[in-house]
Amino acid sequence: MLVKTVSTVVTTDSTGKPVDALPVRNAVEGETDAAGRPVTPIAITEDPNGIPVRVVTGKSAQNSAGQWVDTIPVSGADAVIAMLAHRVYGAGYNGGTAPPTGDGNAKTYAANFVNDSGAPIETASIAFQGWTLRTTGTTDASATFTPSGTVEYPVGTPVGTVPATAVSPGANVASAEFELSATIPVGGTFRVSLTATPANGATYIANLGFAGLRNHALRSTMKKLAVAGFGDSIMTNNGGSLYNAALGRCPVYLNSIAGTTAQTYAAAGFSKQAGIAELLGCTDVAVNFGTNDLAGGRTVVQLTGDYATMRTEVRNRNMEWVQMTILPRTTTVAAVSATLTSSGNSIIAQVADASKFRVGRPYFIAGATQTEYNNTKICTARDLGANTVTFHFQGSATTPATGTITITAWKATSEVEFMAPLWAGAGSVRGLSNTWIRDPENVDDVVEWGDACEPTRDSCRWLIAGESTLLPDVELITVSSVISTSRFNSNYSRGSSTIPNGFVTPLTGANIGVTKNGNGNTNGDITVSSAWTNAQQVGDQYYAVPGVGYMADDHLHPRAAAGGKGGQQHLDNVTAAWMDQKLAA
Repeated sequence: MLVKTVSTVVTTDSTGKPVDALPVRNAVEGETDAAGRPVTPIAITEDPNGIPVRVVTGKSAQNSAGQWVDTIPVSGADAVIAMLAHRVYGAGYNGGTAPPTGDGNAKTYAANFVNDSGAPIETASIAFQGWTLRTTGTTDASATFTPSGTVEYPVGTPVGTVPATAVSPGANVASAEFELSATIPVGGTFRVSLTATPANGATYIANLGFAGLRNHALRSTMKKLAVAGFGDSIMTNNGGSLYNAALGRCPVYLNSIAGTTAQTYAAAGFSKQAGIAELLGCTDVAVNFGTNDLAGGRTVVQLTGDYATMRTEVRNRNMEWVQMTILPRTTTVAAVSATLTSSGNSIIAQVADASKFRVGRPYFIAGATQTEYNNTKICTARDLGANTVTFHFQGSATTPATGTITITAWKATSEVEFMAPLWAGAGSVRGLSNTWIRDPENVDDVVEWGDACEPTRDSCRWLIAGESTLLPDVELITVSSVISTSRFNSNYSRGSSTIPNGFVTPLTGANIGVTKNGNGNTNGDITVSSAWTNAQQVGDQYYAVPGVGYMADDHLHPRAAAGGKGGQQHLDNVTAAWMDQKLAA
């Protein structure tokens, strides 16, 4: 594209953000540049000193003297840009392991991707990183390595040659652009294959430093959004909500690790992360840091200062700074001590406060010497006056049960009464941090993870079944046909693929009170983990407990989603809605 290279001065735009102001003059009618190309006049204004300038978003380039300067597309031109074309995990994602060591032999990397850039790929380049993300910051390769390779479309048919590119320690670098012999259409699946021979004894970067394939196309044809995401385990787990939500929507580079903090990355300047995002042509950088900082004793002032440090690095590279609000965090309420007696298929538990229990919900009994009393049971009744709670089970020849017996919630966050908010209230460290994040003076955009996962803002406790359509409750179902000793049809209505991680326990029939883990289901066609002891009969009634009916296993991490439901799905859905809004703008 036609550009004009210039020196720059720093000023601020109307929102107070630092930007480059490019000193300019009006072009003379018919003027051409050194190559004889017409110079298009550009609109100008004056800075406070009366110098004519144009406030723009610039990109870096080298002039003929090797100096780094900012460039500006000629007014009216639809600029060709280089932007990440697909979803990808960056080097260090999830594991954060140290760089591998070369042994003098060739190393290879190959992976398939889908073109989500919005434009067909005809000209491309490959972005590489000479560093890997770690929990403690970043670690560089110890020596330069030089990948080269091919691009295939369809997979198996080479259509482009990736030029050999020297990747030096700590660098973010792109290969020379190269033409493809066949166009990769939007939505097309292509393959990138790389090879390099790192020096014997020298460390190099996993995946040969591959950070993404860039599509070189007109800006107007590309997606309006390409995101680079960084964060902790909540950003990482279950595939990562940014990565999940971007499917079919936009390109995403995700690089996040469990246990990381804003403090760690701000201290290192965040330049490598921001640099790879810029090289990939990302429009936005999104982060979710905060919960580990606050749990480690970081103050709100310290945490928001760390946010500001990273934000400055991102904004200085002309990308938007996006933050996810901090999720709830709870702790375990002490288990309830109980004495147990039984009658038929009912356990009667004497407890200090029966109001802690809800009829129709699963609870976990432990500590009984008679093991039939133990394990997950459904609460079928409670007597608040007598402080007794009744549970359904298979029966016992011994009553009362002996041992040191306790009752807890089925899962860490399945019951309100068994989880305690760690940072409740607008004035808590979480509440104040999220207030800062929600302030448009502090961030360019916000993704409301927090609101999506708690019943009311700043309550700092997780949603439970019945408070969200994504958390299906226990259902009493009826067997309509028997398929095998471990499989049956029923009127179960909580959705396909929602039984795994849950369980089924009969209320009637020959298997009363026996508990079987859910193995899989397609709507009401349910398979349990092993054969029932006795034959199932049409008309038998079972309690079906969905495995996606709660938010988190550990008071901290939304669990994996299945069947479009579960804790993780709350993050995925709100992230997808944010992407859709940005793409439609």
